Amino acid sequence: MNKKAVGLDLRADGWTVLEVVRRGRTGLDDLEVVNLARGKWEPKATPEARGEMLKAAFRQQKISRHGLVVSLPSGPGQWERPTLPGLSPPLVKTAFLADLAAKLSRPPEELALACKIRPGEGNASEVEAFVYPQQAVAGYRQILHHAGLRWFSLLPRPYGIANYLLAFSGHLRRDGEQVFVVEISPLETEVFLLGREGIIHHRSFPSPVTLDGAYNLEALAEELKLTRFHLRKHRGAVNPVFVYLSSPFAEPENETVLNTVAAGLGLDPDRAAFFSSLRPPAGLSAGEWEQPGVLAAAGMVLERLGETGSGMRLSLPDEKEPPGKREFFSWALLLLAFLLGVGGLFFRFDTLRKERVFLREWLQRQEPELAGVRRLLAKEERLRKKMDLYSGLEKEGQFFFTFLAEWERVVPPGTIITTLTLEKGRVSRLSGQTPSFSLFYEALLASPFFKDLQVMEGITTNPEGLEVFHLSVPAGVGRGDERTR
Repeated sequence: MNKKAVGLDLRADGWTVLEVVRRGRTGLDDLEVVNLARGKWEPKATPEARGEMLKAAFRQQKISRHGLVVSLPSGPGQWERPTLPGLSPPLVKTAFLADLAAKLSRPPEELALACKIRPGEGNASEVEAFVYPQQAVAGYRQILHHAGLRWFSLLPRPYGIANYLLAFSGHLRRDGEQVFVVEISPLETEVFLLGREGIIHHRSFPSPVTLDGAYNLEALAEELKLTRFHLRKHRGAVNPVFVYLSSPFAEPENETVLNTVAAGLGLDPDRAAFFSSLRPPAGLSAGEWEQPGVLAAAGMVLERLGETGSGMRLSLPDEKEPPGKREFFSWALLLLAFLLGVGGLFFRFDTLRKERVFLREWLQRQEPELAGVRRLLAKEERLRKKMDLYSGLEKEGQFFFTFLAEWERVVPPGTIITTLTLEKGRVSRLSGQTPSFSLFYEALLASPFFKDLQVMEGITTNPEGLEVFHLSVPAGVGRGDERTR
């Protein structure tokens, strides 16, 4: 029996939908693409207009609305993979949410969460999670609502790409091998490390562009070097053997881009290739396979068909299961369930009375165990406070290191810091001496990290001929670590 699935890749600049049918019982060789549609949003288009655009595509190409898996862009979200002490799964999730709320300064009830807990080394537990603001998820759900799409699962976009690579990359199929994945777009650049256990490291950042709007490859190389440093610091030994790349550059620039990415990640250029080198599903031409979003949509299809999958579906607080897993029942089955429910209702009251008596007696016998549970809860609260403290200290250290790395990258030689004030995760005041303040300030303005610093006092010249400056961030400017994320 044939089975269909639909993958929909939503991005900030457009969308791609892929409808796939599985002709046989199992196996990737039995998959065939029967529909492909894609489009771009107008920058100021409303959710209603975007939804109508999707609805027209589904209607005109007769794309199925069942078995739909939707990917959301990474930009609004944040990937986390901390290691926590060996506790029971409910306590691990509680500890993770408490640490997350302290780190993001946002209560858990305002977040949509895709989460998976894995056993770590010893008795530790490793939590992998992708966190989205509810407001961002609600915006994309509004688009889907106006498109007439009601039943779907939501996944962060990197898991669509990861699913396809896990199924078709020869490097990942070999034990112990890991690959880098770099996806460049005009708006956002994503870098993640992928292994057989899934995503090992992930970060996304706004694409670095020059003043004339061109993509800054030198800035990309520095970002990739920073990624390697983060991996060595936080993950220890890693073994990447290859890098897959997607970019919007014209074909004459492809070799330059490929060499830049390989060098930034510490790999030989012959260990790098574009997404198009992966085997496409049957039914797609080479030109269609190279279009943005097609690979992510294909990975969403694999998630639905169960060929390979992350299981990292986004869900809102108190949502028992993500939309898309509910199945439609026939009216006959619903009627039968209703009749059985009415029949069983008459026998339920006496059962409930007996259960209440049993539970009351059981609770009285379990009083010593309940006292032990209360002690464990008190211990959990103490551990949570320690985790909050350690998380804050680690975040301050990470921000200071990021400041030093960015300072070394953009500031002209000969500049000296005399006063530096870091306050609440940002540079609030900076004083120093430089051979040329105009060159120094121009370099700062070109960096997203320092662009909010403004001259607060006059520029003077000291006896050594150096220009003395005093810069500060005006009140109300956002935190520096969020701008550079």
